[in-house]
Amino acid sequence: MSASSVAQWARSRESGCRWQFRLLLWLALHAPAWLGGTLVWLIALVFAAQRGRPTTQASAAYLRRVLGREPGLRDRHRHARAFAQVYLDRVRLLTRGLEGFEAEVRGQQLIERALSEGRGGVLLGAHFGSFEAMRALDRALPGLR
Repeated sequence: MSASSVAQWARSRESGCRWQFRLLLWLALHAPAWLGGTLVWLIALVFAAQRGRPTTQASAAYLRRVLGREPGLRDRHRHARAFAQVYLDRVRLLTRGLEGFEAEVRGQQLIERALSEGRGGVLLGAHFGSFEAMRALDRALPGLR
């Protein structure tokens, strides 16, 4: 992506508005999974189809580099859908913790031992997963700060 493309993207206004974000928040927290999934699919399709949007252009430029070809609507839709799903997952993780997710925690015994001995530690993330998921551990491990 060129410097001018980045500058254009940085200057672009968010297309959503407060009521849309509140609706998405409500959906993430209260709607059945099938409804949320259907709406994510539709919203992502709208974004992917709007080729003139700076965010869609930036997505297409990225996909062009990683795919080595011009991305089609299906490629752009898949990319937009991944971003929308991550948003919903983050909201759910930050409000409900790990409830409703399949998560495997490794090294939990080490953390519990350090807590019981009154010692501290540092959790490092390498972005292999979600930092929100790591943050959700505070509900699974009482006393973790």
